[in-house]
Amino acid sequence: MKRKMKCLLYLFFLCFYPVVSLSAQDNENVQTHVVGKGESLYSIANKYKVTQSEIIRLNPGSDQKIIAGSLLKIPAKAEETVAVAAVQEEIFHTVKSGETLYRLSVTYKVPSDKIIEANPGLTAQTLKIGDKIRIPSSNVQTRAAGNEGTNVFGTTTVSTRGVTQTPKCKGMYVTEDKETLYSISRKFSVSVEELVEANPELEDGGVKPNQNLCIPYTKKELEEIQKAAAPIASHQLQQTIDKEVYQTLTIKTAIILPAASSDQAESDKRVEFYKGFVQAIDSLKSQNIPVDLYVYNVANDAESIYPILAKEELKQMNIIFAPLYEMHIKPLAMFSDENDIKLVIPFVADNSTLSENPNIYLLNAPQSYVYSEVYDNFIKQFPNSNVIILDGLTADKDKGEFINGLRLELNMKEVPTQTISGDISLDVLKSALRSDKKNVFIPTSSNSFALNKVMPQLQSLMKEYPTYNIHLFGYPEWQSYSDKSLNNLFDLNTYIYSSYYTDHYLPTNKYENSFHKWYMTEMKRIYPTPSSLGFDSGYYFLSGLEKYGKDLEYNLTKINSDKLQTGFNFERVSNLGGYINKDVFFVHYTKENTGLTRLNLEKPSK
Repeated sequence: MKRKMKCLLYLFFLCFYPVVSLSAQDNENVQTHVVGKGESLYSIANKYKVTQSEIIRLNPGSDQKIIAGSLLKIPAKAEETVAVAAVQEEIFHTVKSGETLYRLSVTYKVPSDKIIEANPGLTAQTLKIGDKIRIPSSNVQTRAAGNEGTNVFGTTTVSTRGVTQTPKCKGMYVTEDKETLYSISRKFSVSVEELVEANPELEDGGVKPNQNLCIPYTKKELEEIQKAAAPIASHQLQQTIDKEVYQTLTIKTAIILPAASSDQAESDKRVEFYKGFVQAIDSLKSQNIPVDLYVYNVANDAESIYPILAKEELKQMNIIFAPLYEMHIKPLAMFSDENDIKLVIPFVADNSTLSENPNIYLLNAPQSYVYSEVYDNFIKQFPNSNVIILDGLTADKDKGEFINGLRLELNMKEVPTQTISGDISLDVLKSALRSDKKNVFIPTSSNSFALNKVMPQLQSLMKEYPTYNIHLFGYPEWQSYSDKSLNNLFDLNTYIYSSYYTDHYLPTNKYENSFHKWYMTEMKRIYPTPSSLGFDSGYYFLSGLEKYGKDLEYNLTKINSDKLQTGFNFERVSNLGGYINKDVFFVHYTKENTGLTRLNLEKPSK
């Protein structure tokens, strides 16, 4: 209750105090805007056709953070301000974009019916841009400098003698496409009836895009303001505001994961991802970023997703993280599109729903995207090299598709390749070496058996030919193998491609240390590391939503991801479609450094 009262006092203070300051000091016309859920400084500036710097000038600190439900002072453009002159009988006004009959009645302090009487045939529906209408002279105020009660549109005024009036509106809100009375009432926690009462023009025409609406205080809020405002001096109120962060925007987040399963690998993936995700939310809350988390379990069958989608609260989400099963992608994609909810798909690489849904974010790019990036940058990393493909180490050639594509690319660039099948004796490996080129060995399998089979032979080869330039090139799955295998990768001057990077060798690995303290257990060595993916994706998207709101997709590259272990480089698949994470890089295991080195593909090392 105490915090709520402080929030209400904050709104009350914003409605009154800034007007005195601006009128007395700058004599500048402003209007106020109630920050809507998901709005950013960029989108608000666009709505009012002003620059972000102009808003920041009137609202110091707004470049760092704006909060839903709070008020921003918006400069009124010169051509849109009402040029009221001291006319004896009446004045004429040319209707501008976004103006309504109600707005004009508030601006000139003339009842709407009086304006209609002065302009036969005029109604709220027939008023249009460019119309020149007559404003009756009764109660028209001039805006000469020094007027005590200068009226600023959308803001209750206060006289310089300190006599306050009870506010009616928190501020003005510019409507967007497809918004309804109901959706706006939900956004600002007021009733439809209260909205209509504050905006009489809504009774006939309903909500239109780019319409200026008065967002009223509820009766309960007004009662509490009136009770609390009188005994508190302005400097005390300012101190309260400085100490309390007024926040009404809570990021509603859903995560849909499989129910308990007899498949241990699947269960581990689900649990680890969730653990990392919860840590991300805790990290955000420590930064005063509120998140409401809704968790749902879904069975391994196509129909089990529909009871979850039928839940009313799911329609109120800002973002959903799901699914693990490919069969649930299509219904989830349709749901996110219908309800304008962002859908992040962590594991599945199916991109069939991306083409016409801008709300989908695919974290795990299809192999065709990944391979294409790796081929191009392999040639940049190893120009004019001697590539030796090690075939037949195991019956499982799980990287056959990758190898076939790489061969084609290398042949097109005239990079020499050799293939060793079956026997990988030391003599066979010696015969494949070139003294004048980098020698890059690539197995056709990513499994641990193939890796452990080839490593001793290559280590012997490097000891016998210490002056030769020898490398092992391999796969992201190698990150999840035993410490012994990983240590050997340093001896072999190894490169792998990956979209996930965790330096397990650094003793100061903050995330792993934090994970251990939270759960009193070590992270599972699974590729991709689900706990890291849970933390990174949660932190990236939720912090991005808090900062950019509905403009998230336009600011994906601006989200701070310095501390993340997962690479995020989203590219849109089409003008109307969603996004695929195409971030791929090389990881270099080298003795020259104390740990692994991540090499961004656009800047390969020499």
